[in-house]
Amino acid sequence: MLTLLYFGPMMFGINYNYVNTTFYDGTDDSYNMTLHYTLMFNTFMIMQFCNEINCRKLGAKEFNVFSKFFNNYYFVGILASQFAIQWIFVEFGGYIFRTTPLPILMHVASYSFGIGSLLACVVIKATPEVWLEKIKFGVNEEAIYDEQMNEIKPQRKSKKANKDELERLLDD
Repeated sequence: MLTLLYFGPMMFGINYNYVNTTFYDGTDDSYNMTLHYTLMFNTFMIMQFCNEINCRKLGAKEFNVFSKFFNNYYFVGILASQFAIQWIFVEFGGYIFRTTPLPILMHVASYSFGIGSLLACVVIKATPEVWLEKIKFGVNEEAIYDEQMNEIKPQRKSKKANKDELERLLDD
């Protein structure tokens, strides 16, 4: 996505003033900005659809996300309708969705980035577990809790010691 955001205009010859251009003011800059943002929107949505396919198989060694793909007709129907609605939004959304029809080359680029997320899933699943053990993920909450409790316990003891000392002094 960052590639398309920063290099997309250069890759597809889209030129506009990045700072002062507004949507639908009738200028070429406005059309080019809308074209760029439509490309970003379409790519993002296609990546989301491909991620839905990726999420079908969560096992570490389940590489084929398309196995038994057509066993769930609801999933296939919903996915197909999402693709169709996305195409309608891009091609006919116009002012309502602030989109403009994309040329075929930009559609191909959007789908290529989406399919790239399918390939990224394969690369992640193919990563050896030994490499992942060397990387610390997240926060060890138990260690933080133990550290906080160790800080609190001496304070409690010192308050009790102060109370005992105060009682001893008052008795004298």
